[in-house]
Amino acid sequence: MQRTTDRNVARGFAAPAPAAPGPIMLAADGSPASAAAFAVVRRLAERDGARVEVVSVLEPMNVVVPPIDPPRPVTHHGVSRLTERHELIQELMRRTLGSARPWPTEIVFGERVPSLARVATERGARLVVTGHVHHGAMERIMRGETPLGVARAARVPVLAVPATLDRLPRCVVVGVGLGDAGTRVGEISDALFGDAVAIHLVHVRTPALPRHDREVREEDHVEEAKGEHAFARVLASWRLPPDVPVTTHERIGRPEEELLAIARTLEADLLVVGLSPRPDAPHLPHRSLAPRLYREWPHAILIAPVDDVLARRAPDGRQPAITHA
Repeated sequence: MQRTTDRNVARGFAAPAPAAPGPIMLAADGSPASAAAFAVVRRLAERDGARVEVVSVLEPMNVVVPPIDPPRPVTHHGVSRLTERHELIQELMRRTLGSARPWPTEIVFGERVPSLARVATERGARLVVTGHVHHGAMERIMRGETPLGVARAARVPVLAVPATLDRLPRCVVVGVGLGDAGTRVGEISDALFGDAVAIHLVHVRTPALPRHDREVREEDHVEEAKGEHAFARVLASWRLPPDVPVTTHERIGRPEEELLAIARTLEADLLVVGLSPRPDAPHLPHRSLAPRLYREWPHAILIAPVDDVLARRAPDGRQPAITHA
């Protein structure tokens, strides 16, 4: 049986002092589908005051086995791939920024994920923004998904934006408790969630195994304390406008099913989920959660790298408490 509790949260925490902020890195290929990512980044930069750097990767074409998604040939005869890519990106920037100063742009040659991860690491990017494109099973096997690969390799949050979103999210669902994904976005929380009309923190735990009623009650108490602790950690790390409402939800069931169900019910336009640094243990639910949600969720998704040690950490009693309305 599933048990659900929804709570309104009163925030009264002092956010930790922020470190020197890095840039927002926009990874773009110049395609029309990436126009939405340009629009979202512009709004983020306006709210946050962050500098934006655009990076585009040209993958090699002289391979023995052609890739499933080969680089597009140039459309203008006599123009190099480098020149055309640069012109495509500049045109998207003109549409997005108008007469404002264009963002610095760099085009690099190499494999997509390693190249983007290297640049993000070198520049200390606080956030990487990409498009959100669903691939077939064969392409996932051959080359994987770029946002997941960059988040895991560079250890930086990656926001994947679908072509249908050209504004900041209004309804946000955050998976809480599996490695503190929410705490990884503290630096950009006020900008990214500034237009939100509702933020929902969701903690999902698996059903208890059959045992004595007293043992079940004791386990429930421990799990509820972990949920409270996780909610408090996330909110303590955020800098939100005071008028943004936050509601907490506790669910019992399979994490991916419960998160998708509540996000669909609430018609959320952004889902925030943690990504384990290790892709080699799919039998552990929190390790495979982000890839499953990325493939199932059609709207914007923020993938935040997490530390497995945090996912296993028990409440220590020293974290700030949550006051419930």
